[in-house]
Amino acid sequence: MSRALFAFVPAAAAAVWTWAAVLAGWRAQEYLAKPATMALLAIGAALLRPVAEPVHWMIVIGLLLGGLGDVLLMTGGGVSPRALAPFLAGHLAYVLAFTAQRQNLLILVPAGLVCLAAILVYQRWLLAGLRASGRERLVRPVLVYMIVISAMTATACGTVNPLAAAGALLFLASDGLFAWYHFVGPLRWGRPANIVLYQCGQGLIAASLALVST
Repeated sequence: MSRALFAFVPAAAAAVWTWAAVLAGWRAQEYLAKPATMALLAIGAALLRPVAEPVHWMIVIGLLLGGLGDVLLMTGGGVSPRALAPFLAGHLAYVLAFTAQRQNLLILVPAGLVCLAAILVYQRWLLAGLRASGRERLVRPVLVYMIVISAMTATACGTVNPLAAAGALLFLASDGLFAWYHFVGPLRWGRPANIVLYQCGQGLIAASLALVST
């Protein structure tokens, strides 16, 4: 863990740099700090040595894919299937990492049902917003994404790893905010809150490797 701190501490500093850039509207600074945060988190995760090597590398891959998704979102002109694809793949990597660990069915099943209920309620507003704005082409990718991030959240909770569960829940909340202000309607505080929740969630998922059990 001590070696990983050489990456996790700068990652925290880069995250704060990102938050300041978002609040101040410094796009160039944000474009540097946001990918740097994810790269440093991936390095920190790679330096951790958990019991299960497949779990270890799936988390690292998920973090790197998240960083790639960040770059595509910032440089690709907004939300698109191309920008969503790395995040989707990253969530699948996390699902593989979490399901490779012991799953507590008494937690996994209720968590999955809650996530399913959230999808059924939330998708009404999202799909209405997409159709009203003429972005029907995003309906299927967004629905698939919602299902996969919900599976990631449920399986993270099923590990009974508090860092993984908290990280996944923060990630889910961040994407809920992101989807709302992109597809439904503006939220004045949405973007700063989104980036804080997102990076804290990813950081907790990276740090969860320190508590891995198989």
